[in-house]
Amino acid sequence: MASESLTFSPDGKQLAYIRMFREVRILDAQTGRIVRRLHPNQFAGGEEIQYIQVAWSPDGSEIALRGRPRRIAVLDSATGREKWATQL
Repeated sequence: MASESLTFSPDGKQLAYIRMFREVRILDAQTGRIVRRLHPNQFAGGEEIQYIQVAWSPDGSEIALRGRPRRIAVLDSATGREKWATQL
């Protein structure tokens, strides 16, 4: 399975999931159509990152990702811009 998690936005109108460990897709929850594709940073500290979990912030403005090895990143849910990231 290429994604270990998917999650509804706080308002229930969108669904986010990780595709092939590299791309976050945001779907319209009623139609299933892709609304946005987000492409988080794939390399950190010389290692390729595979994203495996996704979660929305309570207000829906951000998406948090957990990646292997040991990475957490927060993206703007509208633009996909990485707001911050850290190695664990």
